[in-house]
Amino acid sequence: MGTKKHNNNSMTYELCDEELNKFVTKEYLYRIGSNRSNLSEKEVFVKECGNFALKEFFSKDFYISNCDYSINKNVSVQDWVDEEMFFLSFMNKGTSYFSCNSVDKCLLQQNTCNAFYLAGGESPVSELEKGAKNEITDILISKSYLSGIIEKHPCLFKGLCRKFQAGGSFSLFDRSCFICPEICRVISQLKESELLGNGVELYIESKILELFSYLLGGNNRSNETKISTYIREQVHEAKFIIESNYLSPPGISELALQVGMSGTALKFYFKKIFNTTIYGYLFEYRMEKARKLLQNDEFMSISEVATQTGYEYSTHFCTAFKRRFGITPKDFQKEGRVFY
Repeated sequence: MGTKKHNNNSMTYELCDEELNKFVTKEYLYRIGSNRSNLSEKEVFVKECGNFALKEFFSKDFYISNCDYSINKNVSVQDWVDEEMFFLSFMNKGTSYFSCNSVDKCLLQQNTCNAFYLAGGESPVSELEKGAKNEITDILISKSYLSGIIEKHPCLFKGLCRKFQAGGSFSLFDRSCFICPEICRVISQLKESELLGNGVELYIESKILELFSYLLGGNNRSNETKISTYIREQVHEAKFIIESNYLSPPGISELALQVGMSGTALKFYFKKIFNTTIYGYLFEYRMEKARKLLQNDEFMSISEVATQTGYEYSTHFCTAFKRRFGITPKDFQKEGRVFY
């Protein structure tokens, strides 16, 4: 997909297949620096390629998009960036590649993320691999906004400042890092941020700072660089199996067998990469599902939520939910809490 600057307030993009044959052109409002401050949802269907569902938030200093897509061929997305900005990309499902004039091609696999500083005058390219139910979350931040939070939190951004001083565009990490459960939680909260109404911008600012604390504070990378790519892929396959079968997940021995590891090795490396146990991750995943169900449907019974999150007995579910969130499911539902 190729994008060319059209005027100060819009851009044009062209969606291309692997042979660079264009099959759709569409204008959209320029993302950072526009005066828009609202949320919009767009459905873009391209019969030659597949289906895209795009959810966007614009403000003066940042732009957030969450794109769900199912495509039947590899496509390329090319933009034109004429101003400095910082770009965070979280590949929730699927695989993509990101590159620009002065940044080598970066692989973003499922459950990985990276960040890029674009110095302006760049033509970044995102290559999306074909597949069903893929999802990517992107956050673009203006240079002026980033400079402001760097000034407020110099210790956190010390390493980032050194890269800025070197000049030019750069990627934050040499290779994309895997997304820890804390980052998953923040991304999930950002997707629902429009529910806050007038408080949305302040909330998003706090969440962006929280993301930086995980990315730059070292909490997300731990000792993962010492783990081979093959083992990381096995562990992330185990995570995918857990998420796909959270209602009735396999035991550790069966799970280890499915990904080709011993049970002991799987437990060790899962804890090393995700900073939680396998059962701890399953618990967090179920609780997040329950929170969304209670938040989105005030008439759903507690027993229904328990069943849909893998609990046979509602009493066990209520105990687990209160332990996690400090409030009973019923009270949470009544109060209409969006965030915790």
